[in-house]
Amino acid sequence: MAVALAGSVASYALWQQQQASMDAIAQLRFEQETHLFADALQRHLESHTDLLQGMRGLLIVDPQLRRAEFERVASKLSLARSHPGVKNINFTRYVPGAQRAAFEAQARGDAHMDGSLPVDFAIHPGQVRSEYFVVDFLWPREGNADVQGLEIHSQPDNLESMLRARTSGELAASAPFDLVQETERRTGIMIRLPVFADGVPPGQREAVRFLGTVGVSVRIDDVVQALRGEGHLKRLTLAMSDIGPSGAQAGSAALLFDSTPKPAQAADMERVQEVQVGGRRWRLQFQSAGSFLSAQEARLPWLLGLGGMLITALLTAVVSMLVLRRVRALGDVQQAGVALRESEERFRAVFSQAAVGMAQVDLHSDR
Repeated sequence: MAVALAGSVASYALWQQQQASMDAIAQLRFEQETHLFADALQRHLESHTDLLQGMRGLLIVDPQLRRAEFERVASKLSLARSHPGVKNINFTRYVPGAQRAAFEAQARGDAHMDGSLPVDFAIHPGQVRSEYFVVDFLWPREGNADVQGLEIHSQPDNLESMLRARTSGELAASAPFDLVQETERRTGIMIRLPVFADGVPPGQREAVRFLGTVGVSVRIDDVVQALRGEGHLKRLTLAMSDIGPSGAQAGSAALLFDSTPKPAQAADMERVQEVQVGGRRWRLQFQSAGSFLSAQEARLPWLLGLGGMLITALLTAVVSMLVLRRVRALGDVQQAGVALRESEERFRAVFSQAAVGMAQVDLHSDR
């Protein structure tokens, strides 16, 4: 009983220790996978900066850049292949309110790369304002027809990034908004770089003229799917939200992407991480959606526990056999002692009750 109890306790302790070790390994792999995705997401979005800086350089060198030249350069960027998730690259032009009619007339006469004219170009929605921010140049044209001429006061989150880029002179990402050219999975953001006529840094801004911003329109679902294709988000679900400008207290979260099951289910592991994107904070909430251990690793604690119990059973059997053998030996000795005492008692009884003497004769002796 002592051997069986001690062996069972030791086997349970071994199982528990090994299970804790496997849980720690799974947790480490889970955290590594979330770190890898967050880093890949940030690198993916930051890769748009080089793209925008190149396009901004064109406009700084030539503020009178023609539509066809913008489209020719943009067409060589291979956006679909090199920048998955980018729906278009555009130049959103600043137009003073008094110049609206002249700008629209000029835009209608500025030919596309294929030589056609945007004869239907008009600022929309058509509200009268003191200043306009209008999507003027755009590539690719296919699938983005509704975007050209869009006045972004109609998209407050988009407008906020425009004004922030103009004020800071730095890269600015918008809060999520619905992409007008999409019918499903519409959540997108705009990442912008401001363009000033001579590229003077922000400290001397009062002496320069703001032309607008170059930007990329990004659909978040496509970005996440592209990263999945690179091997990220294995056995993970993700809820991604925009929680406000960097340096400010977190406000109400605006959902960017969500792959968690509905209704929500309790997960074995969870983790929250923040990333900075163009002056805004994104919160990434990860949950495990599968085991981070191989089948062999998952079985290891049970195999060790069962192995300990088997050894315990064998030791218990061996000890039991030894105990039984000892008990039998003690029983044999006890029976021999009882038989000897009984023999002696019979001998004494016969000797004391005999009427004549008794003699013991050795019949095999020579004498």
